[in-house]
Formats: sequence, C-alpha cells, structure tokens
Amino acid sequence: MNSKIPYLICFLYANIFILEIYGQNTYKAAVVEFTPKLTADTPKNRVLENVEDYLNYIEDAADQHVDIILFPEYGLTGANIDPRDLSEVSTEVPNPDDSISPCTNSANYSKALIDLSCAAATNAMYVVINIFERVSKSNIFHNTNVIFNRGGTVVARYRKMNLYNESYVAPGNVTATFKTDFGVTFGVIICNDILFGNSSLSVLRDEHVTDILYSAAWATLLPFFGGASVQQGYARANGVNLLASGYNNPTSSLGGSGIYLANGTIADIHVSGAKLSKMLITDVPVLSQRLSPDTCQKAVNFTEEKSTHFGIESMIDINKFRTLKEDLSDYTFKTLNLNQTAIYEFACSGEGSCCYINVTLNKPIANSNYVYKYDPL
Repeated sequence: MNSKIPYLICFLYANIFILEIYGQNTYKAAVVEFTPKLTADTPKNRVLENVEDYLNYIEDAADQHVDIILFPEYGLTGANIDPRDLSEVSTEVPNPDDSISPCTNSANYSKALIDLSCAAATNAMYVVINIFERVSKSNIFHNTNVIFNRGGTVVARYRKMNLYNESYVAPGNVTATFKTDFGVTFGVIICNDILFGNSSLSVLRDEHVTDILYSAAWATLLPFFGGASVQQGYARANGVNLLASGYNNPTSSLGGSGIYLANGTIADIHVSGAKLSKMLITDVPVLSQRLSPDTCQKAVNFTEEKSTHFGIESMIDINKFRTLKEDLSDYTFKTLNLNQTAIYEFACSGEGSCCYINVTLNKPIANSNYVYKYDPL
C-alpha cells in the first residue's frame, strides 16, 4: 500500500473541513481610517462637513461593489467634545424594532442621520456610523453606533457600554447584533469595549455571530495596548472576522484600522504617522461558524520590505506616530533565560494570581542583550 495515501486522505479531510467553515462565499468590506475636519464655524456644521466626506467614501465604495462600510468613533464630531455642544451635534436614533428609515421618515432626526440613511439606500450598501444619540424628550446622551441596511433602514443600534473619560454620556446596557442579506451575523462594539467581557464577549453569546464591527478612537499605549495588535488579538482569540475603523490623529496617539480574519490573517491594515484618511477594501470570507480560538503567538519576520503588506507606507512614516507609555510600576515581571531552548517559569502577582510561561525556541540565544518580560496581570 502506498504510504502516502493516509497523508493524502488527512490533507483532503482538513481542507474539506476548512471549506465547510469558510464556505465558498465572500463579502466585500470597507473600513475608513478617518481624520475629521474641525474648522467649520459651528459644531453642527462640523458634523455636516464630515458627513459630506462620508458620502464621498460611500460612493467610492459603491463603485467597487462594497457590501458594508464602517466609520470610526467620533468621526463626525472630533474626539474633543464640549458637553455644552451635545444638543447641537446629537440626534434621536430609531429603535431597530420599528424598521424606520430616516431617509423616508425624517421626523425627529438630524440632517446628518437622514443624509447617511439616504446614502445607504442610494448606494445599496450597509453603512455603519458612530454618532451622539439623544434619547427622545430627555437630556440623556449615548455614544452610539448606527447600522443602516441597503434600504437605509436602521437595523441595529449599539450604545457603548465601557466609557473612557466620557462622563457626558450614559453607558449602554444591551449588546447589538444583526444579520445581513449576504449571510453574515455581525456583533457591534466600540473602542474601550474590546477590553471588557461585557460587551466584547457577551456579544458572542449569540452563536450566530461570526464577524465583529469595531469603531474606535484608540490611543496606543505601549507596551500592551497597540491598537492594531489588540484588534488582531481579539479576532484570533475569538475566532471571528473583525472589521476595525480607527479615528486618525497620530500626534495624539490615535490611529490604526484593519480587516482581520478569524484564522489570524491580516487581510489589510493601516497605521500611519501622517494625519490623513484612508479607506481599506477587501473580500472577507463568509464563515458558517466561528473558528476555534487561537491564543498561541507565532513569530513574524518583520522587515521594511514587507512593511507595505501591513499598511505601513514607510518606516520613516510610522516613526512619526506618537505613542503613550503605560505606567508599569504595579506590574510584576519575570525575566526569561533565552540561553536554553525549553523555558518553563511562573510568575505571581497579588493574592493567588499566577501565570505559567512555557516557551520553546528553535535554538538558544546566547549572550542575548535583550529579555522577554511577561505581564501576569
């Protein structure tokens, strides 16, 4: 018997399994890394000026047959909000259960929401935007993502749960999911949510959710909270496709957008030291189910020649991206000896909180002038 036949059978079985999960379909997604314009004479006009830019991106995406487009947190207003302006820049948002299109039922809704609803309908595209929502007949505001379907109807509304220096808005308390006409069920989270089980994990209690929409105005805080690494880590650890749209202002440490596949592949990514907007478009596999979580880190050889694959136009450019530094005074570290190929250590912090570290090297690193440190918190 040919000894290669069992290996061939295994190979075919593995590939059939992969095809069953991924299916043979894809959808076309766009995420926009966006720098808002903030020079208009009033807060309301600033919003409308940025809406015009959104409309241009939606039209450009439609020309490329995009199915869904995602915009970042604070993209319409800018990240520095004067609470006194909330009434001027906010809007009521329809309850998705009511199947309302602001484009055709404009009562109580801002011009910004109406125009974006009409753009979704005109271009037959799912459109995801972040806006300040005002609860009807009240002074309660939310940081809200609104999802329009291809007809401009609001099919989902997610109010950010885990606020970050946002005392002027109220947190939400309900996760949001919706199913598209291309067979994908999305969950929605905003910025700081990604660090908290409620809602970044609670949204996955819906077993049909395979893809996540993530709008952010994320400040990169090294060494643990780089925007792109957190985004890819979430996708890989939860076996989901993640679409991430970031607010761009590299001088304030804000930026990082990408499309990350459930198997850990970076389909497209953009990180820049330049203050500019950029749209990423790529085909995303339609999953029949989430992949098994993968938390095993694999090394990647990163060179300037490969940097364009990661959306970094030049190493000089990325050096202009300002990063913040985490206060490490309360962390416990364990130095690893890289002079051996098999490393097993443990580190404890606080009362009974321990992490076990198991590292295998292809070959020892003799006389190394650097060390790995592991944060067990």
